[in-house]
Amino acid sequence: VAPNGFTFPPDCATLRSENVSCFADMDNQASATVQGLHGSNVTLNVETPTKTPTPRSWLLAALNQKGSIVAWCEDKLGLSVAQIRSVAVVYPAVAGASAELAV
Repeated sequence: VAPNGFTFPPDCATLRSENVSCFADMDNQASATVQGLHGSNVTLNVETPTKTPTPRSWLLAALNQKGSIVAWCEDKLGLSVAQIRSVAVVYPAVAGASAELAV
């Protein structure tokens, strides 16, 4: 379970295995379910909010094949969201002018 403002994309796991799937849970909490892990390392992809939420703790639970919780943990420090500094967009402020923009 992620803090408020974080979201998981539909395919949120990065692992080279056809037996692992990850999907964003469709409820009011930012959570994801990863299935098929058996001693593997996995990277979860998450979309960050515009600023660091409060609280910023993450919860993780491991379930067995019957759906019972066998382990859990909480990361109370979480992630800090760092904004990109010194970003600007320059454009021609002339009516009717066309220009190419790159950000």
